[in-house]
Amino acid sequence: MEIVKNIIKIFNHLEKIPFYWIGLFTSVLLLVESILAAHYIPRNNIAYFGGENAAVGIAMAQGRGFSDPFLIGSGPTAWVPPLLPTILAILFYATNFNLVTIYWASLFIKVLSLGFGISLIWDVLQKCTKGYAGICYIWMVVLCYFNRELLIYNFHDEWLVFLIISLAFWAWYKRAEFIGQIVLIVSLSLSALTSPILWLALFIVILIFNYDNIRNFFNKDRVKKKIKLFNHNLLWVAVTVSFFIIIGWTFRNWVHLGILAPVKSNAGYEMYQAQIVSENGVLTTSTFIEHPHNI
Repeated sequence: MEIVKNIIKIFNHLEKIPFYWIGLFTSVLLLVESILAAHYIPRNNIAYFGGENAAVGIAMAQGRGFSDPFLIGSGPTAWVPPLLPTILAILFYATNFNLVTIYWASLFIKVLSLGFGISLIWDVLQKCTKGYAGICYIWMVVLCYFNRELLIYNFHDEWLVFLIISLAFWAWYKRAEFIGQIVLIVSLSLSALTSPILWLALFIVILIFNYDNIRNFFNKDRVKKKIKLFNHNLLWVAVTVSFFIIIGWTFRNWVHLGILAPVKSNAGYEMYQAQIVSENGVLTTSTFIEHPHNI
């Protein structure tokens, strides 16, 4: 029992640490672990930089526009969402396509993003729970470690999705404050440019948590009660802005490709590959053989 009490005291002391120190410590911790695993540095393998995302980023950095996801010289594409390829294009252009430099630059971006995202979750748990923030923090770090191959060593969008979810989670908690409302607009907008499925998931969560407000708004007595759907926050402004971003990129896809592709064109194939080709929905080596890049 004494050991348990001491552990509880340690967690109670941990919860007094400001969230920004938690973020800095986590980033340094993940960076050190990544440096110790420096043998993962890719010298010539573009797949480590997001595969098709990197290919489109290269095309953008070379002035060929949002195109060529498979490095075969094809034209405009909607195969991937625009945000990650744009980040990669900036890195490729700024480093003159030096893959080692890009690796370390992307590594810093990822560990800072993961540390920052974890610190935002910590900030919410620190205020909403008592004695659990420390446990949740350790659990998140452990999950990052065991998923380091995807989150840290490769520059796919897992780290970006986690960052956006963390921003949305923190913004929802702070939604009554102006800073929370602005961050909510930013996080939903980023989700629209990163993954249409992520945007839809966040939108559904928002609808669920605003069910009472929506129901009361359509109540016959709403005029008497002066119930306003847009009261107290810029929630619906965030939804509207992000929705118009999706409409804008969908229109771009229609103009350049002549297809109706909300943000990305391969959403249907991804669902097929994940749910049909493999029995359990997990992307494995045998499943990946069916990827268009390998056909």
